[in-house]
Amino acid sequence: MKSIKFFIWLLLPFSLFAAQPGSVIITEIMQNPADVSDTNGEWFELYNTTDQDIDINSWTIRDTSSDEHVIDNGGPLIIAAKGFLVLGRNGDSSANGRYHCDYDYSGFTLGNKDDEIILLAGTVEIDRVEYSSSIWPVSKGNSIALINFTSDNNNGANWTASQSRQPSFTGETGDLGSPGTLGVEQTLPVLLLSFSAQCREDGVLLHWTTGQESDNLGFKVQRSGEKQMGNFQTVSGLIPGKGNSFANSEYEFLDKNVIPGQRCYYRLLDIAFDGRTAFHPAIEVTARRSSPVKFELSRIYPNPVSVDKNGGKIHFKLNRMINISTQSLKIAIYNILGEKIFQTDELIINENGGSLSFRLPVGLNTGTYFVQIKAGKIISRKKLLILN
Repeated sequence: MKSIKFFIWLLLPFSLFAAQPGSVIITEIMQNPADVSDTNGEWFELYNTTDQDIDINSWTIRDTSSDEHVIDNGGPLIIAAKGFLVLGRNGDSSANGRYHCDYDYSGFTLGNKDDEIILLAGTVEIDRVEYSSSIWPVSKGNSIALINFTSDNNNGANWTASQSRQPSFTGETGDLGSPGTLGVEQTLPVLLLSFSAQCREDGVLLHWTTGQESDNLGFKVQRSGEKQMGNFQTVSGLIPGKGNSFANSEYEFLDKNVIPGQRCYYRLLDIAFDGRTAFHPAIEVTARRSSPVKFELSRIYPNPVSVDKNGGKIHFKLNRMINISTQSLKIAIYNILGEKIFQTDELIINENGGSLSFRLPVGLNTGTYFVQIKAGKIISRKKLLILN
C-alpha cells in the first residue's frame, strides 16, 4: 500500500502550500471515549484555515513530555483547503467507536483530563492546545469542540462539550462528537482576508474582503475612541453578508460621523443566521483634519477665446471644489515663456461650487497662454489660446 501511495505522490505537483502558524488548527478532541477503550477511541480533528491544500506528511505531533509521533503516510497526507482531517489511535472503524480515521498514529496518547497536542512542521510550531480539567469542558464520552474557529483555541472558555452524535459517526448510539465535520455546536469563521481604512474629507471609508462565509447574516461596523479599544459603539446598520460562499466578497462602509484629527479604532462584528456573533481584530485610524482645497481644473471654455478692447470672458469647470472662498483662490496668466503677466484674486464662484468665471485683462495679444488657479499649495494649470 505504501508503495502505491509513494507512486501517486511522485505524480503530484510540488506546489503545495507551505504552512505557517495558524494555517492548520486543532478544532475537536476526543480524549476520553466511553464507547470503546482509550487505546482504540482517542482522536483529534484538524482544520485547514487557508484556501490552499496542505500536506502534513512528515509533521510531528507531540506533547510537552515524552509522547511523540512523526507522521509517515508513505506519501502526501493532504488536508484540503477549508477541510478537515481526523487523526486517531486506531484506524479500524469497527473497533474505534465507528468514525472514519484519516490517519492512525502510535506513540502518542491523550490524558483524560490534562494534556497537550502540539503540531509541528519541521521546527515550526503550527498549533498548540493545552487542555486541563480546570476551565476546559472535559468529560467522559463527549468530545470537546472549538466553538468559533476565529477564537483562541488554546483557551478552554472557547470550547464546549459535544452534546450529540453527529453524521460522521456511524451508528445511533455511542460517544458524542463530529469527527471530520462541522459540529452543530461549532461555526466556521468568516475568513477575513483584509480590513483597511481610507481617511477622506467626508469621513473614514472602511473596506474589507472575505475569502469565505458560512451562515453569515451580515456585518456591523463598530468604533471606539479609546486607546484600550474598549467601549465599542456600533456605527452602521446591518450590512448583509453572502450567507454561504467560498468566493472572495468585497464590502465598504463610509463612517461620516468622525471628528477631524480624532484617533479611533474600528472592528467588524459578523452575525450568523442563528444569532451567534464573532469579532475581528481592530484597526487604528486617525481621521483627516480639515485640509486645503483640492481640485482639478478640468476645462476652460470658450477655448480659443476672442478678445476685443474690453477683453473677453472665460469660464472654468472644476472636477472638485470644497469650501472655497474668493479669498482662498488666486488666478494668474503666464505667457509661452513662463512669465507671469497678470494675477488677480477677484473670482466669481457659482452656487454649485464646481465652476467659476473670469474676465480676461485687455491688451492680450493673439497667442498661447497658460491660466493657473492656485489655492494654498494646490495648483492647477491649463493652456488657453487667445484670438484677436
